This record gives sequence, structure tokens and C-alpha cells, in this order.
Amino acid sequence: MDDFREAYHRELALALDITDGVTDGEDQLPEGWALRKPVAAETPGMTRLLAAHQERVLGTSRAAWMDVDDKVLGRGAEFRFHRIAKDADGEIRGWVSVADRAVHRVLVDIHLDPAVVAGELPGVDAAALWQALMAWGRGAAQRVAQRRGVSSAVLDSSPYAEDPFTLGMLERAGFHKARTWWQMRRPVAPEEADPEVLGPPKEGLVVRMVDQNTSGRLPNEEDLRAVHAALEDAFQDHFDSHPEPFLEFVSRLREDRAHRWDHWWLAELAEDGTIAGAVISAAILDDGDLQEQLRRAEEGLQQEVPTAIGTYIEYIGVTRAARGRGAAKGLLHAVIRDAAERGREFVDLEVDADSPTGAQEIYSSMGWRTKYVTETWHATLTVD
Repeated sequence: MDDFREAYHRELALALDITDGVTDGEDQLPEGWALRKPVAAETPGMTRLLAAHQERVLGTSRAAWMDVDDKVLGRGAEFRFHRIAKDADGEIRGWVSVADRAVHRVLVDIHLDPAVVAGELPGVDAAALWQALMAWGRGAAQRVAQRRGVSSAVLDSSPYAEDPFTLGMLERAGFHKARTWWQMRRPVAPEEADPEVLGPPKEGLVVRMVDQNTSGRLPNEEDLRAVHAALEDAFQDHFDSHPEPFLEFVSRLREDRAHRWDHWWLAELAEDGTIAGAVISAAILDDGDLQEQLRRAEEGLQQEVPTAIGTYIEYIGVTRAARGRGAAKGLLHAVIRDAAERGREFVDLEVDADSPTGAQEIYSSMGWRTKYVTETWHATLTVD
């Protein structure tokens, strides 16, 4: 059955590509180059490109082949669209991805081969190649917005703050910097698995994992809806918040292979059971040596079972009515304690550097430190 599902998702990703027929940018490529939809055999090359891009900017890479393959041809790929730029020798030199993130919001990101950015390929202009990929990205975003039935959308790109080439190209393309994000990490000590080390939640507050249900299917739907409602309420006054229907929300989170239902928690007021906040986290997976991953992928071999080495906090929010009751710290302690119990090394999260709730101060006071910085850049897309 798992083999069938994998094949089904791959076929679906290819069959439901609403960007088929978008040719924007193709005439801007160097002679002999091609812009094409990737196939399964090309995801290892796309992984190499992503890893090289990260190493150029950050000095290290977090790329994993399974993550790239999932985004291109795996679960949820019908909401993500990709094109790769291949040179005359068939080498992948660029990659543009477009994702339907929410109503009125389309994600678009571009990665180039560092050799292109460094000007090491004769006759190839990095800026011109980036612009060709962005032209296709805008055309694809038009299709996404049309499917949503909206007349305008926000193009959302997330470059690293230490990538001056991409930042400069986004500015030239009419984008503006909208936000700065700190990518933070907190080490986890084994002794923090002891409930006495971090202490209980603040008096009057109960923090619990969502009811996992014993049916082996989804957890208790009432709890899942409570998490969704709490986060929707919490983020109403946050940057770039867009309402997301419950089923779309749950489906999107389940697409990630690092998703775990037993990483969802709720905070409740003890006096009446009112939901005060929620947190959703996921496992951070170590897939082993990247070159070994790519060898296995190219030879059609099964990948090694990844190891969960950390926990990533995807969402944490406190309802506006319950702020100041200790819910945020109680939820964070639940995640840290759980990570320690599982033998994980750290807990990562992303925080808005200008959070209206001062979340960054809470994280810093609890031991989180910034690893690197990303930014959000926006441009308005008017739908034809």
C-alpha cells in the first residue's frame, strides 16, 4: 500500500501541474539552455544545487534528498510547482519553486549554482538567469492565484539575510523587505526530562498533549480543532497572517515527513477548561551523509532510516484573552521536556524579530540563541 501511495502522489504531482503551458522566461535563457519540469531522476541534482547554495551563503548545508524529493514529487506536491534551468550539457544550474501557501499568498524562491553567481561560466550572466527564473515564477503564481479565484496576491520570498546577490535581485525585481526572522536553537539537557527541573506550569494553567485517540487514525478531532482555533486567534495581530481553513491547515502539516501527532500540545485554563494556547512541533531528522543519500537515490536503493536529533517548533501561540497567564512558557517547557525524554539534542524555532508580543525576549531568556537570519520579501501580483 505504501508503494502504491508513493506512486500515486508522484503521478498526481505530474498530472495536476496547473503551470503546464507557462513559458515565461524561457526566451531569456542562454543559448542551448532549457527550462523544464523536473522528473524523479533529477531530484538528486536539485538536492546538490540546494546544498551548494546553502554552503555558499551559510558555510554549511541542511539539505536532505528526501525533503527535496517530497517537495517535487511527494505528498502535497500538487500545491508546489518547479522548473529547473539546465545548461547545454544537461547540468542543473538553477531552480525556481512556487507554492500555493494560502489565499492571496504565493511563495516563490530561486536557487542558483554558486558557479553561476561567481561568474565562473563563460557567457552566462547570473542576474539574467535569475530574472528568467523569476519571470517563470510570476507566470506560475498567476495560475495559482487564478485557481484561488483572487484578483491579486502577495509574492513571498524568503532569502537568507547573508545572501547579498539574492537580496539585490529581489529589490531589482520590485520586491521590498517586509520582515526579519531569527532562526534560533536551544540545547536540551538530559536532566530536563525530570518534571522537577523545569517545574510545573503556572498556577491555574494545564498543559497537555492533544488526545492521541486509540483508533490509530487521526487524534481527537475536537483537540485538533482547538489547536487550529487557538493559533488562528493568536496570530490575528501578527505579520502576514492569513486565515486558513481547518482541513487545509491539517493537510498541509501532514505533508511534512517530520510531522508527528504526538508533538501537538494545548494549554488550558484550569478554572473552566478554556483553551489558552497551543504549540505544534516536529522532529528534526538526520538522514546521514548527503553523498550517501544521493548515491542511494541515483541507484534506486532504499534510504537509511533517519534519526530524530532535535525538535522544531513550527507554531506556538497564546490566545489574546489568555496572554499573561504563563501559557507560552508552559508550552515551551512541554516541548523541551518532551525533547529531553526522547534523547534529542536541541529545540529549534523561528521568531519574528519585531514580534508584537515580544516573543523573542521570552526565547532569549530561556536559552535560545540565533543560528542564522532569514528575511521575508514581498511583491504585489495583479492577476490577469
